[in-house]
Amino acid sequence: MTRSKRQTKQFTVCRCHICDSIVPVTFEQQHHVVPQAAGGRDGATVQLCSGCHANLHRLADMMMGGNAGLADDSANIAYPDRRIRERAFTLAKTIVEYMVLKRDGKVDASHPVRIMIELPIPIKLAAQMIANEHRGPTGRRLGLASWIAALVKQAVYQRYPHLDPAL
Repeated sequence: MTRSKRQTKQFTVCRCHICDSIVPVTFEQQHHVVPQAAGGRDGATVQLCSGCHANLHRLADMMMGGNAGLADDSANIAYPDRRIRERAFTLAKTIVEYMVLKRDGKVDASHPVRIMIELPIPIKLAAQMIANEHRGPTGRRLGLASWIAALVKQAVYQRYPHLDPAL
């Protein structure tokens, strides 16, 4: 008895940003990090499987509706792995942040949004010394926050050059 070879098609696949599952690109969905409704039509996107994309928007809707506890409980069930759950919540919180800005009439691509980072004290002090060695466009020393913002912008513009206002 001879075995017949099965013809298989080569599929291009991607990995879901939230759950890390491998998905054929025919099933993947592009999620705009800044919601399209809040002006993010041409901005950065991440690849998601359809299930995570739907769950992400459900979580954001629950949070917008004042049901953060329900969102947390639902995410704990859907995503038992803490790291996966954190990725989902990071994107959901971004949706909520921009939709609140849109609701309040404050959506503007140049509108700065304050973020907070936590660093151990020795790292913060060392970073402060490095920041003081750098000068801004006016020749003044950069503070720690300005230096970190410059590093983040540089990394973003390298990955997403279309966001660079200098181009």
